[in-house]
Amino acid sequence: MSSSSDLNIDPPRTSKAGRYIVFSMFGLGLTATGLLFLYWNLHLMPFMPLQEAIVAEFEGSAPRVEGGQRKMHRDSPTLLRIVMKVDFDPTENSPKTIDSLEHRMARLKDLASQHVQTSDYRMLEVHFYHLVKEKDVRERVMRRDFSTWQDLDADGNVINSRIDASSELESASDSSALPSAGEATQQE
Repeated sequence: MSSSSDLNIDPPRTSKAGRYIVFSMFGLGLTATGLLFLYWNLHLMPFMPLQEAIVAEFEGSAPRVEGGQRKMHRDSPTLLRIVMKVDFDPTENSPKTIDSLEHRMARLKDLASQHVQTSDYRMLEVHFYHLVKEKDVRERVMRRDFSTWQDLDADGNVINSRIDASSELESASDSSALPSAGEATQQE
């Protein structure tokens, strides 16, 4: 048998590294929450009244609104971007679809002028999308100058005719996936 002196068991040591890791994780969580709160209040909240007005006007549209200038291209025009869901295929070129999109564009311009300082933006860019299947998205992008209401391309240049605008819209609608808010911001 072994005696009590042979079983010299040391008491467990407390590790400061474990405590440090736990406090670091809490600190990281609080910092991330604080940064999300700042992002929400500084970047998204100015457009919340417009977003709520769009929801009231077009039920089920699930709009996302953001504004500013493209980060990668400092000389690009300032734009107000609205991404919204529609219950029809926006890529169709039928008169009914075009009329519906034109009506929505006019209403969005009116709502924007009521809820946002539109003089801060040169261009209204609206992404209309329709979810057909789980991963099939039909999208049409329409861009207009706020002051003249002329069709614009992605760089803010005036498109001379409706035929040019239709071809620009068709090429924009060929994309197979709608960018999320983060992707839309990153591509700028």
